[in-house]
Amino acid sequence: MRIPLSAELQQTRVAAGLVMVGLAVSAVGGFWSTNGVVQFDDLTHYLYAKWAWRWPAYLLDNWGRPGFTAMYFLPAGWGWPACRLLSAVLTAASAWLAFRIAAKLGIRHAWAVVPLAYVQPLFFQLSETTLTETPLALYLTLAVYLALCGRWSWSAAVISIGVLTRHEAVIFLPIWLLFAWRDGVPLRRLWPIVWAPALVNGLALVTGVEPMLKQWFVPEPSAQYGHGGWLTYFARALHAFGPGVAVLAMTGLSGVVRRRGGGLVVACLVTYFATQTIIRALGLFASRICAFSRAGGAAGGDRGVERLAAPLGKRWAKATPGHPDRRSVDDASLAVGGAATRPAQGAEPDRRRAAEYS
Repeated sequence: MRIPLSAELQQTRVAAGLVMVGLAVSAVGGFWSTNGVVQFDDLTHYLYAKWAWRWPAYLLDNWGRPGFTAMYFLPAGWGWPACRLLSAVLTAASAWLAFRIAAKLGIRHAWAVVPLAYVQPLFFQLSETTLTETPLALYLTLAVYLALCGRWSWSAAVISIGVLTRHEAVIFLPIWLLFAWRDGVPLRRLWPIVWAPALVNGLALVTGVEPMLKQWFVPEPSAQYGHGGWLTYFARALHAFGPGVAVLAMTGLSGVVRRRGGGLVVACLVTYFATQTIIRALGLFASRICAFSRAGGAAGGDRGVERLAAPLGKRWAKATPGHPDRRSVDDASLAVGGAATRPAQGAEPDRRRAAEYS
């Protein structure tokens, strides 16, 4: 269903205001706690980007994640606070793109995606860190939005960078190929999907840096970030999203897939969740508990709100002759993209050492 232009403009203004509020709170919070880190990976990723000014080979380093290091390379030269400010900006951009996706799909209350994203505990926490989930959230939401706009070549180019940001993001490549094929897109238009891994791994081999390909084909089992059973990731994801948003998401996501373009959204969410569940249960390699669902938790969350409110809304509509909502109260809203992360098991924020390195 197409949203009327006047309503779309109003939603855009509301969403923009909410994003700016979220950005301001994230930025102020980041500067307020300048000496705190979520975990030492937070600090280490920043140092890789900072050291790349002196040793450019760090731009290709597998541990630093080239997709992260390239994004944070410039602000790292100005110090850690500048990198944390960039994280706040990237998080706000992810929330904005999630809103644009919802509006693109014709969702009635698309603006609600923004607060449903920011109220998730780890969505907000990641806006003040220098962890890889934050730039990956931007790459994924941008790639999905471009795909929904029919810009498949640009979308493929962006998701290609995401593959260099977190190892498990490689599982999105077949999803992009599948949905592009279903949309009748010639596969030759998707050639940019390999540009970033080909460039970085090629340069790594030439310069003697360990390529990322090794991690994909020769994974190193590890329980560094915790280990558990098949329900461990699910339980910790509830903690990451917040139980309220998680329940709303589970209630509403089933309706998302029925919308045009919703299949790509749901496929990304379900596949990524399943992948992280397997990694967590089998300890395939060292991976923080992460989910492509920060704004994606808002995904079905907004849908779930309207589903749960539908009976009351229909009753009210029936009691209001001529009310436009008599036809249905089941229009959903959604968002997509993002990554929520759970700190390493047993790890607590360290607020003593960060200042020594910035």
